[in-house]
Amino acid sequence: MPNSSMMKEIKKISLFTLGGIIVMVAVFAALGYFSWGVVVGGLLGGATAIINLFLLALTIEKQIKKGSKKGAQGLAAISYPLRMMFIAAVVVFAIKSPYLNYIAVIIPLIVPQFIIKILHIRSSSKEKKQDEC
Repeated sequence: MPNSSMMKEIKKISLFTLGGIIVMVAVFAALGYFSWGVVVGGLLGGATAIINLFLLALTIEKQIKKGSKKGAQGLAAISYPLRMMFIAAVVVFAIKSPYLNYIAVIIPLIVPQFIIKILHIRSSSKEKKQDEC
């Protein structure tokens, strides 16, 4: 299980991802493409993104505990392709499913990346302001 600070960050990113899904559904509705396939697709994509983030956090925790560089690299070499295959399976399922909007599945998969970058930029700017004082 990831440590408490990682879990705190995962929860924060999850909430922002949910907000991103709500915005995405609103945009689909405004453009006239709203359907339950968009809502369910967004939730599936968001859940997949959060599971991927959680699995990444687990991998990082295990890498830290391993201690050896070679063991940690081996773990990362196994984890990354498995996580990508999981994401690919969800996307293929969404494309094949007549009930899901596959675009609505894919968009939430990239939302956490933007959130992480924005949160990093915000924390960096806060640190610079504290250093200046």
